[in-house]
Order: sequence, then C-alpha cells, then structure tokens
Amino acid sequence: MDINCPSCHSAVFDAGDKYVCEKMDQCPGDFKVWGKIAGYVITPEDLAIICAGKETPEREMTSKAGKPFHASLVWDDKERKVAFKFQNTRETLEGVVCPDHGCELRGSEKRYYCPTKISDGVWCPVGSWRTIGSHVVTKEELADLLDGVPVGPWEMKRRDGSGTYQVLAEYDFDENKVITNIYGSASKAS
Repeated sequence: MDINCPSCHSAVFDAGDKYVCEKMDQCPGDFKVWGKIAGYVITPEDLAIICAGKETPEREMTSKAGKPFHASLVWDDKERKVAFKFQNTRETLEGVVCPDHGCELRGSEKRYYCPTKISDGVWCPVGSWRTIGSHVVTKEELADLLDGVPVGPWEMKRRDGSGTYQVLAEYDFDENKVITNIYGSASKAS
C-alpha cells in the first residue's frame, strides 16, 4: 500500500513502533504516527486515511485512566500529530425553550439541559434527566413541563417489582427539576 506523507508527499514506512516519512530529516512536517494510540493499534488502512487528510471511522480506545472511549483519528497539521475527533452526541431540542434564557435546550445521553453559560464555570440549571423512575421523558413532555403544564399520568414500576403506580409530573422552577406526585390509586401488575 503506497502511503505518502501529508507534509512533503514522500513515502511513509513502518519503523517498528511508529510510521515515519522516508525523508524524516528533511520533512518540514516532522511526520510520525505512533503505531499504537490510546491502546488502539493503527492499521495501514487507518494510516492511509489519516495521510489523505480524512478522518478514520470511530475506533474504540482506552484513556490513560483505563476508561474506554470512541473517537475518529485525523491528522492535525498545526500540532503535527494525530488528533482525536469526537462525534457530537449533543442534540438540539427544537421547540423546547429555556424559560430563563429563551434558547433551545440540548440533550446528551442522560440529560436535557440549557446551554447558557451564566458566568465562569456556572451554567444555567434548567433541565431534566432523560429518564425519571421508569419513564423516559419525551421532548414534547419536557416542552409542556417548562411551559408550566403538568404531564401524565406516567406509569412507574415499583422498585420491588410488585406492580406499578401512576404519577403526575410538574416542573419545579425554584429547584429547576421535574417532580412527581402520586396520581390516583396504585395498581398492581397482573
């Protein structure tokens, strides 16, 4: 597989623990790519993609703390090294507006939140967990809650597995969180 240096376009070869430009002493970019990055072994296919200035598909790697993470690999010309590119896992919730700042909320894997920075290190507290009890909160329900409209009833599973009960949800604007109150009588699973 012919792979060329992104800096000087000379051939790249495997030097054991890293890939280097064949003109490493004269290469203006001082091109080298370690053969293993964050526990992931760079393949010749990865190297070809990186040298072509594109990003690899997401790869599973391991942080220095031993935690797994996913990222694509891409050549950073400024830093002269391979960099991680993380996928944007944040979604904008169209029509779900922060009552304090008027901007649309965003969603991460576990939470809905307002993206407004109030001051250095302090963010708007308006938001909600995606899952409350055994109920997954929809964007539509969150929009109603932030408009001051109670939502429900939601069917919740008892922790001991003995049945379900129903709750009404409201947004507590003083505490900036969703609260639930038991609705009607509890029902047992059949």
